[in-house]
Amino acid sequence: MWFMSTELDYFVSTYPWRDIPDVVVGRIGYDCWLVAHAIDLRIPVVDASASVTALHQTGVDGNEAGRQASVMDRFINHGLTGKFDYYIGDAKCAQLRTVRTRHDRVLLKPVLQNPCEDFYHRHNRS
Repeated sequence: MWFMSTELDYFVSTYPWRDIPDVVVGRIGYDCWLVAHAIDLRIPVVDASASVTALHQTGVDGNEAGRQASVMDRFINHGLTGKFDYYIGDAKCAQLRTVRTRHDRVLLKPVLQNPCEDFYHRHNRS
């Protein structure tokens, strides 16, 4: 279950990590940029929320600490990553998802009705 589908905590991939611009982890935008950039590079994105248990530890500043920073600091990643479409950086845009069976097996399944499918088609034509 997501806290928010645009706030992502785990990345396991064949992603070219050397290509990541310098970003500030814990501030808005770096996680969505990773997903959007992977999709742009045609690297399959998997939403494993149904099979990975995440324990999100926070300090006294709480879950929204990155959003409570000063305005300049809060949006620092927007300037560092450049312009991109945040819409496809959402976990809902993953092309694959994990599902648990009633025997507690984890399966990888394609997302049949991806809410971002129209965007992919428009984006891949350009």
